[in-house]
Amino acid sequence: MEVKDFVAGETEYLFYIGCAGTFDARQKAVTVAIATVLNMAGISWGVLGKDEKCCGDSVRRLGNEYLFDQMARERRALINRKVTKVITSARIASTR
Repeated sequence: MEVKDFVAGETEYLFYIGCAGTFDARQKAVTVAIATVLNMAGISWGVLGKDEKCCGDSVRRLGNEYLFDQMARERRALINRKVTKVITSARIASTR
């Protein structure tokens, strides 16, 4: 499947895939299904590509709140700088 990078000002939606949507076999099927529906609906979407980092969920589940907090802040800063609309199947936890 051809996937385009999100370009601020040109792409309407960021599709945040996350680690599970990239590496977990069952979640990959969900990722492809969502992308297919977006394409069929003619929606302008893209991904962060190399800028997309781990959501930090696994680190948090292992109890490393400090590292999770750092990862969440970096992800939030990146998304807030570029994006106004997000579509995801990932569980995006963030700091308040």
